[in-house]
Amino acid sequence: MPMFFAGADNALVVKQPAEAAMDEYFELVEERLGDGRWWYGDAWSTMDGYLYWVFWRVEGAGYDVSRFPRFAAHARAMEQRPAVQRALAHEDAAQAQLEAEGLAFVPPKIG
Repeated sequence: MPMFFAGADNALVVKQPAEAAMDEYFELVEERLGDGRWWYGDAWSTMDGYLYWVFWRVEGAGYDVSRFPRFAAHARAMEQRPAVQRALAHEDAAQAQLEAEGLAFVPPKIG
């Protein structure tokens, strides 16, 4: 949320290089996933949970994930896991409650 660090007028000045820096790491994940489903090939690990959290956060912030189809497929596979579905349902319910109470945080748009 660069607007909090650089102000609304400078948010893009911070966001653009941050996204360029993120590209390097997303490319690393994209390459590492290769043809495997999980970080360690066929075996799911907590690393996959962490990678999903990162993907979920940046996708929700508007980062262009379409350039990373393996990483996106990994995220969609994670969303098929029952534990992830329960966690996301819990998140949705908490967000709905915050919205109903007028307490939901809505970040300002950039640019």
